[in-house]
Amino acid sequence: MQLKILFMGDHCSVSAQSYLVKLAKSDDFSIIAGNITLEDNSLEAHASAISSDSPSYRFEFNEYGSVRTTVCENFTFSKAADWFDWDYIAIQQAQSLAEDKESYFPYINIIIDKIKSLSPRTEIIITEPWAYEQDCMNEDFGKYGRDTDEMTRKIREAMIDVTSQSGIKIVLPLGEAWDKERKKGICRLTSDDGLHASRCGDFLSGAVCYEILTGNNIAKNKYRLPFVNADIAAEIKHTAHEIAEKYRL
Repeated sequence: MQLKILFMGDHCSVSAQSYLVKLAKSDDFSIIAGNITLEDNSLEAHASAISSDSPSYRFEFNEYGSVRTTVCENFTFSKAADWFDWDYIAIQQAQSLAEDKESYFPYINIIIDKIKSLSPRTEIIITEPWAYEQDCMNEDFGKYGRDTDEMTRKIREAMIDVTSQSGIKIVLPLGEAWDKERKKGICRLTSDDGLHASRCGDFLSGAVCYEILTGNNIAKNKYRLPFVNADIAAEIKHTAHEIAEKYRL
């Protein structure tokens, strides 16, 4: 069986894609995962680029059955949408705007309408970004009183509101999974900047998406995460499974 998913977003969507293909190969399952990004990854910027069919995208994808990634510059969204017969296209608001309910509209509807016109059979889903780490120095963190829990809560509220208004039925809950794993305190999910994912963060993001999209129990997956203690990797899989069970298709 083969599944094809295209992510549209910032580093959170790149993180979600990171281990998908390797996890699938361990289950003798095939995934083609693509990612398209702009310099400005807000939904407003995506809506503008898509509407004008601007060749401003960076498009990354793996070939059939391969874990190697091909990178193409100066791509249009329409060309990326037509590159494979995508089963899913995952939309994501930029992490810095993810809690702002008003920042999603009307842009998400413009994007949804364009995807439906280009690829009518594709299911449109949404990726929930994670909150910054408590020690993150990014200036946007000030909106939440530099409180990770507060940022997590506001992003979650936005997801509930946006999915209701847009009609999107499937959420890839990276933020919820990260919140659960952070509270266990097993490993650090971000790099030193408190914003981008560490190896463990990437693995958790990919593990959650893998189970939701395939229905395969990630806790039983045999892939071994390099350079990470086996017990920690197993705990990450367990957390991913706990969250994914609530959202599996």
